[in-house]
Amino acid sequence: MYFKTNYEREYCKRMVEGVGNWIAAENYTLFGTATYIDAMNVRTQKAHKDAPHFARLLSRRVLGKHKVDREGTYLPMMTFIERGKNRDKTHIHFFIKGYTLKQTKGIIYHSNRIWQSKIDCSLDLVIKDEIEAQRRTYTMKEQLSYDDEILCPNACYIPKFSI
Repeated sequence: MYFKTNYEREYCKRMVEGVGNWIAAENYTLFGTATYIDAMNVRTQKAHKDAPHFARLLSRRVLGKHKVDREGTYLPMMTFIERGKNRDKTHIHFFIKGYTLKQTKGIIYHSNRIWQSKIDCSLDLVIKDEIEAQRRTYTMKEQLSYDDEILCPNACYIPKFSI
């Protein structure tokens, strides 16, 4: 969908900047892109199911199954589903935070293996260092109108703040 009014264009621009600023403030350490073999035939509904499944499997592999299954603790992650400029190439972008060097290395090591072995129609997954990549607003570039559903809330895990 394309911009309808100047107000909507400004609103989307402010939303993109706001999300980018929030991601920068949260200090996510890694940025990833997961693609499908035949992205033209992958519906966004499939990507919205695959993203939380991938996030859970990766969290179990890096943090341990007891921490995930019993305590409900996941790797901090923000996930976005995009369809490409022409709306015909579904793919997933995500920011993820490894608190320790060991976690970060585990995330990088296991991500592509999990994506390719556990997700149907998966092609590959590329992870970059967020500090070098500077992709804060990249995940929201396709937020062109109010009804674009870019954020995948089922695959976003934000640690609770302790007061």
